[in-house]
Parts: sequence; C-alpha cells; structure tokens
Amino acid sequence: MQPTCRKWIADVCAYSLVFLFVYTATAKLFQFNLFQFQLDRFPWIQHVATTLVWAVPALELAAAGLLLARPVRRIGFYVSLALMVLFTSYISLMLGSGKHLPCSCGGVVGWMTWRQHLVFNLAFIGITIAGLVYSPPKIKFYET
Repeated sequence: MQPTCRKWIADVCAYSLVFLFVYTATAKLFQFNLFQFQLDRFPWIQHVATTLVWAVPALELAAAGLLLARPVRRIGFYVSLALMVLFTSYISLMLGSGKHLPCSCGGVVGWMTWRQHLVFNLAFIGITIAGLVYSPPKIKFYET
C-alpha cells in the first residue's frame, strides 16, 4: 500500500478517535454533577468514583492530544486502545449484571442501550487497531 494511503487511513482513524474523546470528555465536564452522580451509582466503581470523575475526562483529552501530535501518535493509539478496552470491558460487565443503570458517557453516546454501546465501542476498537496498523512504526522528532 502506498505510504500516502497508509498515512491517510491513520489520519482518519486518529481524527475519529479525537472527535470521540473530545466530545465525550466535554459532555462529561459540562454535566459534571450528573456524571458524578451516575458514577456513584455503579456498583464496581463507587469507591473510586470521586477519582474517576476527573480522571476519565482527563485521560480522554490526553489521548486526543497524543493523537493530534504526529510524533507521538502511536502512543496515542495505544492509550486509546487501553481506554476503549477498559470501557468495553465495563460495558460487558454491565450487560452481564442485568442492572439497568444509565450510561455515564455523556452526550449522544449516553443515549445508547448497553448493547448498542458495546457494538459502538467494538467498532472504535477496530478503528484504533487500524490506526496502529497504518501509522508509521518509528517516532521521528526531527529529520536527519
């Protein structure tokens, strides 16, 4: 595959993830009290909800920043993959538990059912993996 085509695919994957993370982080921060209330109701994380209410949007914004900076984009893809796998694992736990708690993702994503959200997250895991496959393997901070 041509290098420009590989770069274009990696760019599309990166910008898709940037949009997702900035959108959901912003939605969580704008509805901070609701996000905190929802996290406090989740059985497996209520003991760390106070930390997560700040950490999750911060990590999402950090991943977006890494994805925007070409020299460290691969690190951004790895951080994105870790976040998406964690979020997807949590959704799987919620589906398995039979609890009917609301999603605390923020914005339009929060309106999805748990099953829709699982499919959505799996699609973004695929986008993240594609970004890793098509992004350059070496980090270049300067040209030689």
